[in-house]
Amino acid sequence: MQVAITRDAWGARCRAPGVLRCGMRLLAGLLVSILMVTAASAATPPGTNIDNQATLSYEAVPGQVTTVASNVVRVTSVFGRTPAATRFLRLAPGGSGFDTTVSATECSQGGAFVALPAPNGLDGQPLDLGQLQSVLDATLYNASETAFIELDDGDQNLDPLLREWVSVKVTNATSGDTETLRLFETGNNTGVFTGYVPLSETASTSGNCVLEGPSDSSIETAYTDPADTADEATSSALVAPLSVVFDSITGQPLDGATITLINDATGQPADVLGNDGVSEYPSTVVAGAQTTDASGLVYSVPTGGFRFPVVAAGRYRLQVNPPASFLAPSNRTPAELATLPGGPFNISDASFLLPFEQLADGATLLSDIPLDPFDGGLFLAKTTTTSSAAVGDFVQYRLQIQNSSERLPATGVVVTDVPPAGFRYVSGSSRLDGNPVGDPSGGGAGGAFEFRLPDLAPAASATLTYVMEVTGGARGRRAVNTATALADGDVVSNEARVGIALREDLFRERATLIGRVVDGDCTAETFGPDAGVAGVRIYLEDGRYAVTDESGRYHLEGLIAGRSVVQMDALTIPDWMELAACPAPRFGGRADSQWVELIGTGCLALQIKIRALNL
Repeated sequence: MQVAITRDAWGARCRAPGVLRCGMRLLAGLLVSILMVTAASAATPPGTNIDNQATLSYEAVPGQVTTVASNVVRVTSVFGRTPAATRFLRLAPGGSGFDTTVSATECSQGGAFVALPAPNGLDGQPLDLGQLQSVLDATLYNASETAFIELDDGDQNLDPLLREWVSVKVTNATSGDTETLRLFETGNNTGVFTGYVPLSETASTSGNCVLEGPSDSSIETAYTDPADTADEATSSALVAPLSVVFDSITGQPLDGATITLINDATGQPADVLGNDGVSEYPSTVVAGAQTTDASGLVYSVPTGGFRFPVVAAGRYRLQVNPPASFLAPSNRTPAELATLPGGPFNISDASFLLPFEQLADGATLLSDIPLDPFDGGLFLAKTTTTSSAAVGDFVQYRLQIQNSSERLPATGVVVTDVPPAGFRYVSGSSRLDGNPVGDPSGGGAGGAFEFRLPDLAPAASATLTYVMEVTGGARGRRAVNTATALADGDVVSNEARVGIALREDLFRERATLIGRVVDGDCTAETFGPDAGVAGVRIYLEDGRYAVTDESGRYHLEGLIAGRSVVQMDALTIPDWMELAACPAPRFGGRADSQWVELIGTGCLALQIKIRALNL
């Protein structure tokens, strides 16, 4: 390296005696700068010696060039340390992941490394390792899948012209099975290494190049940089994971819940396969119970556990029939569930029976399901402000709704009220805890109507009042009103009932029976004033009676509409007289009684004939 400096470059200070010394001082400064820049910009393989020397040419006397060489500086290139990182991958359906090269992999077996056969793709055919593959980060695998592994460690790219390899250990933490793999670079100069290992639920044997372990086990990678033991990288995933149904208050697993996987697009039970990815597996399972697939393989699970081993990518939802005294879906929040013992739990939209996306094609569904314990219910009490009413009156009803659970809120509360016939809800009369609320839905004279109430906190209550009008359609002596309440989770209250008496103002539904006992035969149609028979007692079927006056007349008031029987007391007939057995439909075959049909209001005249004996 040469730098030429002319006389003009020295400046005024260097024209005086001592020019050479001034020039050398400048030279030293230039050499330092040049050497620093040169060394910093070099790009050479690690371990290479780099020699650097500079020269300076100058003219101290015009036309006379002087050249000065610097000392030689040697540096040796070293490795640039890069931190290692590793992760598990799985094939992505429909090219939905990112592309990478899946390198051929070797496995330590019997003291030597052997090449593993190419893994199968999602179509069941061996992968073409010469092509890019679409992959996703993986946190769980089915029991018979292949686990793909990626390691990124740039300082193991020792030769930019070769595809190099690194050694990685994979272990099933539950079974203890350990396999040692060689992962190869994805290209000549990438510093990224990939490989794979098949998984199995069979009994574990280390060194057979299959990573084996039971369901719901964890697998791990372990890598240490051979040039830097402080540089370590690990990753983990679950194999054949189990989902669990658990108590949302205690965190304890629960048996007995029936879980069905539903295809959200069709609304029908989903297609599920067993561990082998071929045999049909039930779409409905029971938490804590054994399940058998079409191949005869029996799947045993611990308390509260359930599995859907192989599920295609798609949109699904869970349908749950909880065991007695539990409700689904849970009203607890994910933050509340995260604090429970027995966790951490896998909480997602699926946990609350909402639709969810299964993105990993062929993976095991993993979603825990919390159930809320039902330790109480809704209690309903119904009262009214009066004990009797008549047509045109207004009656106020009062409903008290109590959430008897000490731990759970009552949500989606609906009160259904069934009024008596002829009672009509008065618009705008509803109050909840004294505050106006909207009118109920439904209703009309005699029709049921519904109130939708806010959620009730544990042990909380609310009071609902409203007014009903007694219309002309009201009937009977007593009007009974019933009500029930329903909350989310099929929580049903008791049936609350209250009745009031209906008054008959102005005798609007009472009748009066007016009759006469006369002396004559059956052919006579009219009778004079003196034809009446006095002192004869007339009975009704309920025991009421009347006695005929001097003209033979009697009457009975306040009778209820309907059929009644009128009968003569034969002992009160004068001895010189006898009953006239006049044939007529009302007599029913007896001369001493008749039946009558009373209408709602008015009077009914009835004649009973007696004839005198010829003594």
